[in-house]
Amino acid sequence: MSNYDFRDQPAYSNFKTYVNPAYNLWWSGAHDELVKKLMKKYRWNWIWEFADCLHEATDDMTMRIIKSDHSWYNKVMNHAATRCHYFGHTYVAPPKTKICRLCNNDFIENSLPFPLMERLGAYNLDYCAPCLRDTVLQNSGSNKLSKSEIIKFIKDLSQVLELIPPQGFGEGKSDFMYLSADKRFEVLKVLQKKPTYKLVRKNLAHG
Repeated sequence: MSNYDFRDQPAYSNFKTYVNPAYNLWWSGAHDELVKKLMKKYRWNWIWEFADCLHEATDDMTMRIIKSDHSWYNKVMNHAATRCHYFGHTYVAPPKTKICRLCNNDFIENSLPFPLMERLGAYNLDYCAPCLRDTVLQNSGSNKLSKSEIIKFIKDLSQVLELIPPQGFGEGKSDFMYLSADKRFEVLKVLQKKPTYKLVRKNLAHG
């Protein structure tokens, strides 16, 4: 099983305690503000963006030194998480228990792995990880649909979106970001019946 299979437990709970004294030499109030900004945007998944955004609060020379270290990415991430835990820094409200709009099962918001949160936005978590796993991740879908069922799926999705969707629609990180909550629900209902991308190509490539 993977962390995409659960509704009742956090997706991530095993960050390693890590303190690098050299990192404390360059850590400043700007880094605390960066953490605060990321927590506001990504809530409990802020840590996955910290290393990518570190340059926003760090000068170029220091960044070159940091990146010269083996496995710097994970070290920086875990150092930041450990530091926040030690000082009790948190700007994140506790995750809520919700009811998934697709399957009607209870789930806790922080049970969604970061790639799923990215697709919905940290404040629009209305669906559980198992439902999203089967509808929006790459290579998700059924390999057992007939050609007529594939065509019906494409027609249904086009009708809901009010446009002809590109191949693989729903698997892109930004495909849902600009849809309203109700429109997302309509689209996800259709995507529950989607074929895999490979099956579509196999059946429709030659008309």
